[in-house]
Amino acid sequence: AAMTVGYSVVSGWRGFPFDPTEWALVGIVVGPVVGTAALALRRGPVASALGTGILAGICVGEGVYGLTAVADTTSPVYWWAVVVVGAALVGIAAARLRSVPPIALAVLVTAIVAGAFVAAYLALPLLFLAF
Repeated sequence: AAMTVGYSVVSGWRGFPFDPTEWALVGIVVGPVVGTAALALRRGPVASALGTGILAGICVGEGVYGLTAVADTTSPVYWWAVVVVGAALVGIAAARLRSVPPIALAVLVTAIVAGAFVAAYLALPLLFLAF
């Protein structure tokens, strides 16, 4: 929340007004999920696979969203880097897990979360127009 408010202040100084409300609410909702997923990386195989899938899915989903929805206004370098980070996380987890079922679970959860991430980002403007 503090980072979002800080971004809003600096953007205002630069002449680009930014309302931090939307992203602060997203952070409040998603922050605990990300924290729990990160904690799960050090747990057993199933928990680690789920945590990996959530974190990697967020990275891949953000990259896909960036490459498709905001590609006209931003460089693709960042978005591809985020996709690579997500894929690398799955690769590192696969090397640690060394068993097909948890690796498959990590890949499946990554795909589901990435798809949900893109859908959620596309729905955010509709959600906040209602308020």
